[in-house]
Amino acid sequence: MTDTFGAVNPPSLGPGQPVNITHTSDIRDHIIRAGINYRFGGGEIAASPGSGPGYLKAPRAIASQPYNWTGVYVGGNVGYGVANNPTTATLLGIANIGPPLMNQESLTLAPAGWLGGGQIGFNWQTGQLVLGVEADGQWSGSQDSACLSSCTVNRGSIILAQKLNSFATARARIGYAANAWLWYVTGGGAWGNVSNSATFPPFGAVSFDQGKFGWVAGAGVETALWGNWTAKFEYLYMDLGSATGSGDFVVNPNFQIVERVIGATTFRDHIFRAGLNYKFGGPVVAAY
Repeated sequence: MTDTFGAVNPPSLGPGQPVNITHTSDIRDHIIRAGINYRFGGGEIAASPGSGPGYLKAPRAIASQPYNWTGVYVGGNVGYGVANNPTTATLLGIANIGPPLMNQESLTLAPAGWLGGGQIGFNWQTGQLVLGVEADGQWSGSQDSACLSSCTVNRGSIILAQKLNSFATARARIGYAANAWLWYVTGGGAWGNVSNSATFPPFGAVSFDQGKFGWVAGAGVETALWGNWTAKFEYLYMDLGSATGSGDFVVNPNFQIVERVIGATTFRDHIFRAGLNYKFGGPVVAAY
């Protein structure tokens, strides 16, 4: 900074012309200060035990709000299915040279395999009670096959095979919430696409797909991970009822010899799966 102080007549110079005096300086200041602030909103200040000089003050903890399960959610899942399906196979040999020959036996097919799919649902929570609905669609790789007793007969072997291609469920849920944990039971309707086939080398194969309606019930547990994400594990028992189908193998067209296979089976599947859900809406866990 530069200041000009104007003209003066120094006494020592005597009469004469005025003299201009110019003064230049830098201003550098060291500032030390104390203050007090008031913050609007937020937590309170509470005194720690004790009193008198030197006692401490600490922020008072703000109680967290309970986990809120209410809202729409979507997610995906993977799992494994194991079925236990009693099956009856009837072999009927038809020819124009004599009466039909019939052989019947019972066996159990146990299709097993991985599965995966997605789900969408809605929960409503009041207190610790959680009510909800959920629908899911699944791809399934569960399959099994068995050879009938004709494997030991000179006429060859007949292989029965069964596969669960896909299924879907629509279920209600009722659960008990303990903050970030939810234990629930579930049940409702189910639909599945089941393939059944019979192979009789070298006379070919016959198959039929059936869409079957049934019911499903189970239980599970779900827990919060972070933000709006949750993870769950559940078990479902699915019963798609029974199915019947038949097919003919032409063994000798000249003598009109036909091998007819008639199969009757039930489909009951045990499903174990784990899933990941995302809940739409505001944060489900309050900040501390």
